[in-house]
Amino acid sequence: MNTKHTAGPWKASFKEMGGYDCITDAYEVTTENGEHVALIDLRHYEQVTSGNMLEMPSTNEARTNARLIAAAPELLEVLREISAQLSAHPEAKQGNSRVHFCMHKARAALAKAEGKATLRFDDERTCYGNGARS
Repeated sequence: MNTKHTAGPWKASFKEMGGYDCITDAYEVTTENGEHVALIDLRHYEQVTSGNMLEMPSTNEARTNARLIAAAPELLEVLREISAQLSAHPEAKQGNSRVHFCMHKARAALAKAEGKATLRFDDERTCYGNGARS
C-alpha cells in the first residue's frame, strides 16, 4: 500500500504545554515512535471574528476529537477492506440494494480521505430511487 499520510498506528495523549504563550494544554496525536501527527489545543476562549463569537471545543470534545484522529489509520484500513468486500457482493450492482448504497458510501468516504474527487452518497434515495430497500 502506498500511503501519503503518516503511517499508523497513532495514539492520543494529554500534553501539558505550560510555558508557551500560544498554547496551554493540549491533546497530542503521535505515532508509536513519538512523531507528531496533530495537536488539539485545549484553550477555552472566545474570539470575535466578523461579529460572530467563536468558541474552541470543550476538553471532552477535544479529547474525543483526538481519539478519532488517532484511530484514522486503522479506520482507513478497515474501510478499504469493507469497500473491497462490498464490491464483490452479488448485490453490489443492484442499484436499489443496501449493499450497493453502503459500497458507494464507503467509496465516497475513501475518496474524501485520499483527497480524490468527492463522491456524494449521503442520501439513501440517491441509490434507492423510491426508497425501496432489499
